[in-house]
Amino acid sequence: VRTNLGYAYSVSADWAAEYEHPGLLQISGSTKSLSTTETFVAIKEEIERIRTTEVSGQELKTAKETVENGFVFNFDTRSKTLSRMMSYEYYGYPKDFIFDYRKAIAAVTKADILRVAKQYIHPEALVTVAVGNAKEFSKPLDTLGKVTPLDLTIPEMKKPEAAKTPIDANSLERGKRLLQQAQQFAGGTDKLAAVKDVMQTTEVQID
Repeated sequence: VRTNLGYAYSVSADWAAEYEHPGLLQISGSTKSLSTTETFVAIKEEIERIRTTEVSGQELKTAKETVENGFVFNFDTRSKTLSRMMSYEYYGYPKDFIFDYRKAIAAVTKADILRVAKQYIHPEALVTVAVGNAKEFSKPLDTLGKVTPLDLTIPEMKKPEAAKTPIDANSLERGKRLLQQAQQFAGGTDKLAAVKDVMQTTEVQID
C-alpha cells in the first residue's frame, strides 16, 4: 500500500487484544481522496494473500525481530514492571507469562501464520469505514459493495431562548447592590478596571 503503490504515507495493522478478550484486527491508513477506493482494494488483496499463501522468510524474520528488539522496553521502568505484574495477578496470568510469550514468538513458523490467518481472519466480516470527500474518489465506494453513508455534520448550537417572564425590578436592584458591594470589597471599580493580568500560584501535595 505504501512502498509499492504509494497510496499512503502511513498504513498499519493492529491486533487489539487485551487480557480478558481476544480483540479485533484493525487496519488503518490515510490516503489522498483520489486513491481511496484503490487503497481498500490493495488492503483486501493483502488480507487474502496472508490467508492463502505463506508469508516470506524475510517478513517472518522482520516480525520476530520487531518483538525481540522491543522486548527490553517491558522492563525499562519500575512502573512498567509493577503495572505488568499487577495485571498478571488480577487476570490470573502466570508471573512468567511475558517470557513464555517471547519463547512462543520465537517458535512461530510460516505455516503457523497461514493456519491462524485462515482460522481467525474473516474478510466477509470486515467493516470498512472511509472518511473523506466522496466526490473526489476516482471510483465510487459502492463498487466494493453496499455503502451506508454516515452524517458527521456538527449541528449549529441553538441560541438560548429569551426569558419568558419579565425580570422583577426589585430583584434586578438587589443584584446591582450585590455587585457594587463585591466591587467595593475588591478595591473599587477603578482598581478592577486597572487590572491587566492575573497570576495564580498554587501548591499541591499528592500522597
